[in-house]
Amino acid sequence: MTEKFDITLNINGRDYAVRTEARRTLVDVIRDDCGLTGTHIGCEHGICGACTVILEDEAVRACLMFAVQANGKKIRTVEGLANGDTLHPIQQAFIDHHGLQCGFCTPGFLMLAVNVLERQPDIGDEDMLDVLASNLCRCTGYQNIIKAVRAAAMEMRKIAATEGHYPSPSSGRAGWGSFRGTVSPVAPHPALRATPPRRRGGIVPTSPLRRKSPWSPPRWRAASRKAQRAACRVRRRSRD
Repeated sequence: MTEKFDITLNINGRDYAVRTEARRTLVDVIRDDCGLTGTHIGCEHGICGACTVILEDEAVRACLMFAVQANGKKIRTVEGLANGDTLHPIQQAFIDHHGLQCGFCTPGFLMLAVNVLERQPDIGDEDMLDVLASNLCRCTGYQNIIKAVRAAAMEMRKIAATEGHYPSPSSGRAGWGSFRGTVSPVAPHPALRATPPRRRGGIVPTSPLRRKSPWSPPRWRAASRKAQRAACRVRRRSRD
């Protein structure tokens, strides 16, 4: 019999006590054990970004983490973006600018965009495109997603200017309206670090937005295949 562990996941400010096997991924536990199905499962190789959540103020692929690794840590999912009936600016922007079609990739894009805008309120277009390129969308052609994120960034900066504070995840509570913080220089977003893709824990951006990437397509494909082989080895070991 496979051994199970008792863990506690703090998701959107609420604790979930879960008993799970060590081999199960964070996205599976979030969906199946916690009942939060807004986080989607796509490629399960860390490529598409549909499962993106914010773990301890950093966007991560929930399919590349074991649930036991997140024990006791604060997690934010798409269900925690709105503040009651008030949508987060990024959610409203996606609606206003039609930044979705089938909607399958949308939760991942929302969490990725929220994370980068909270960490870098004044992010430039080039860096923003670099971050969004780490997630894949098969429907929109990306243009409306880019428009939505730009609009959300402007709205969040406007809120900061009028209310004297900027939404940030410092309080750890659900709902953007409850976040506290001031507009100040912050560390670069992890997705902007000039690190070859094979060193990013298997997260290999392959979006068409990456056409100006310094890495050639063959190297991206090789890194993608390497990440997939590594994921298969983990699964085989867990079954054994």
